[in-house]
Amino acid sequence: MAASTKGPNSPFEAEVRDAQGQVRGLMEIDPNAEAELRATEIAYCARGVFPMTVKLVDRDGLGFTEVVERKT
Repeated sequence: MAASTKGPNSPFEAEVRDAQGQVRGLMEIDPNAEAELRATEIAYCARGVFPMTVKLVDRDGLGFTEVVERKT
C-alpha cells in the first residue's frame, strides 16, 4: 500500500479475494485523507482460505494485484 501512494492517483478501490475466489472485502481507500477517514482494515481474513489476492485500482484505472500468504 505504501508504495502505491507514490505513483498512482488515490483514492483506490481495494478488493480482497480468498483462494476460492470469494470476495472478503471491497472498499475505497484514500491514503491522503484525514486519519479518521483512512481505511486500515478492508477485510476480515482470519477465516478465509489463503493465499488472498489483493487488487488495488486507482481513479485513473491503473492497478496492481498482489498475492498474500498467511504468516504463521
